[in-house]
Amino acid sequence: MSDSNTRAYLFKFRGSDYVFCRTAGHGAEAQAQVVQKVSTGELLIRKVSKNRLDPSKCIEPNEFHLMEEYLSKPPRSPDIRPLIPKFYGYEKIQSKNGLFHLVSYWQLINGGSVKDLILTKYNSVKHTKFNPDKRFPARLIARMLHQVFSSLQHLYTVYKKPIFHRDLHPGNIWLHFAPSGDGELSDIPDFYLGDFGFAGWDFGFNPNHMATRDIDQVMEWARLMICINLPEHQRPPKDGAVPYPDDPQRGGTIPGDAPMTAILSLYYDFCHELKQLKDQKGWHIREPSCPPPDLSNFIRRAEALEKKLTPSLTGCRWEAIDDVTHHRPGKTRGSGRGLRAISESPDEEDGETDSEPEF
Repeated sequence: MSDSNTRAYLFKFRGSDYVFCRTAGHGAEAQAQVVQKVSTGELLIRKVSKNRLDPSKCIEPNEFHLMEEYLSKPPRSPDIRPLIPKFYGYEKIQSKNGLFHLVSYWQLINGGSVKDLILTKYNSVKHTKFNPDKRFPARLIARMLHQVFSSLQHLYTVYKKPIFHRDLHPGNIWLHFAPSGDGELSDIPDFYLGDFGFAGWDFGFNPNHMATRDIDQVMEWARLMICINLPEHQRPPKDGAVPYPDDPQRGGTIPGDAPMTAILSLYYDFCHELKQLKDQKGWHIREPSCPPPDLSNFIRRAEALEKKLTPSLTGCRWEAIDDVTHHRPGKTRGSGRGLRAISESPDEEDGETDSEPEF
């Protein structure tokens, strides 16, 4: 290399070499890095735990066990197509002081989170008049419902006992723009269910209660997306206050907007069915024999509406993603820079480099 101060960091994992590209972020327990597989050019996330432990205490976390033994298994039904980031494995690494830490390798998810998406859009209209130019494509809302429900159904059915996420919030639903053969990225994201650090089963509550609490979260994200798209008098109420099927407020149409009329109708139908599930079984809050609801009907209906609304997605280039990633969908920032949505180093524009990686 021409610059004598330039350093490259190379990691070995299961017979392959990975070169460090940049630091993706820091959490309380780990540093996340973007690395590139030398043999294929594939970009992955490398997570390095910050805790240095005695060998007896450096054990496989629950998340790794769930990913390897259960969540990576094929779904029980062909109608279920779960989207869960791929886990490539982990290793224990010994530090110079004799202590050990864990390093794991994961699929790179390149589009931020639903939280990023909603907050960027919602904050832009929350205190202003309705702006028809700042809207979520109707198909995007149906797609989110379809894909997240499909992943939840996989959790509930892949093992003899239902698995519960237990930390489901919009920051743990990740958007991924799949690359095509020519290197361009899709205009519409897939919605991945991530971060299973608190996941498991047998938490002392009935499975129906645990599952409907997760479904409540998903429906609230859909409600916020719908609210952004509609004037205040047409927005669905908060806290699951759903008009009855014969209520004029529920059966009305949104003039000139058939896609949002269809989405709003689907939202109200799902909320009504969810309320019935809670009324029927929710009071047995500690009855372990009460299974989680079957989401197959929710999945099929959301998927059918998503396909029906496909033309309405034209021009999906939203500010929410662009503001986070600093560049547009379908573009990369050069080899080794990550794809899109793991944000650049805050100091990069000033010519400064990322901090040294954890090993």
